[in-house]
Amino acid sequence: YNTRATAIDQPVDLEIPESAVMLAVYLSVPEAENTRRALNTANGMRRAKQMGRYPNKAPIGYINLTAVDGKKFISPKQPEAKLVAWSFHQLKKNTCSITDVWRMANKKGLCCTLSNFSKLIRNSVYCGKIPVRLCSGEHEMADGIHEALISVATFREVQDIISSRRKASGRADDLRHAFFLRGFLECPVCGRKLTGSFSRGSKKSYPYYHCRGRCRAR
Repeated sequence: YNTRATAIDQPVDLEIPESAVMLAVYLSVPEAENTRRALNTANGMRRAKQMGRYPNKAPIGYINLTAVDGKKFISPKQPEAKLVAWSFHQLKKNTCSITDVWRMANKKGLCCTLSNFSKLIRNSVYCGKIPVRLCSGEHEMADGIHEALISVATFREVQDIISSRRKASGRADDLRHAFFLRGFLECPVCGRKLTGSFSRGSKKSYPYYHCRGRCRAR
């Protein structure tokens, strides 16, 4: 776009070839300063997490506060904190889906979207653990100084339930891929739409399109 960079405090005469060196210095020094500031900020936040403090914006159910010495921490915020704990205990029962628990929590007053709720139930901060990403790229869990809303055992049980449901949904995707004509084929006996499933044999499973109910057409 025929754009030319100039320095206001220390003008550079670009008609002189050696002035390009000074222009490169003027442009590179602020960039290096910004990069160093970002690196120091990341290191400071990492050290704060390793000490058990949560320097980011407080998640749902917590509020950011500042202590007398100027250090920041998070504290439970009611009634959201009770609703978050209630949601974890409902998921622990393994009787309702994530969507159903989210809807019930919304009716009780927990204001968040389904996508945020899905992230919420996977956040280890609620059990008193703060994830820390090390310089090597590895992750570790630090003990937080904030008050936990649920126990570590409850959090782990909920994660196991969520993982098992994810595997079940993957199984449903496999069925949809294997029986892509399900819902299009018509039963030659009763005329209803055929469904599909696998029948386990002595050595392997065999896929079949079949009818529903009392109709035995396969």
